[in-house]
Amino acid sequence: MNKWAQQIMVMALVTTAGGVGWAQPEIDEILPDAAHMGCTVALVGNGFSADPQENDVSFNGTAAEVVYSDDWLLLTVVPAQATSGLVTVTVADQSSNAVPFTVLGAEGPPALDVIEPAAGPVGALVVLTGTNLGDFWCGQELEVAFNGTESPWAVATDSTTIFTVVPNTSAGDVAVVAVVDGVSSNAVRFAGC
Repeated sequence: MNKWAQQIMVMALVTTAGGVGWAQPEIDEILPDAAHMGCTVALVGNGFSADPQENDVSFNGTAAEVVYSDDWLLLTVVPAQATSGLVTVTVADQSSNAVPFTVLGAEGPPALDVIEPAAGPVGALVVLTGTNLGDFWCGQELEVAFNGTESPWAVATDSTTIFTVVPNTSAGDVAVVAVVDGVSSNAVRFAGC
């Protein structure tokens, strides 16, 4: 029998010496195993409650909201103030195994390293690379400014890459800054033409 079939067949209720109780929940994996605060992640395993409020999820000691639950799947939001560490689920006073999880962006403010190309006209597509640059899939607020003029379009594909276009800015030496959830990065230089 394959893993998914076993998980679907696991019953959340078991008979114990004291009567009916919950089976100990078990986390097999977290998808993805690294994400930003505010992102939704999936906990795959068994022994979860079908009622989201009966599943207490903890990210390294910080309580998380469960937005969907089934006996083998939980969708939960990485809480604000979460830190990298172990994730657990508790159902009816039964705690699961602990699974490692990395909270992205908790390492510090956004930092830009490179802008490519380093020069271009208004409307040109540019790529910014660095660290802690946000995550499009998690709904983080992102703004890229060229000498204080916001780009009309910017998207972070992961925490290291932003795609954006050059806004209508003055020609010459331009300072480019990324702002992720209200926190500004360092500036990199761009030559507007």
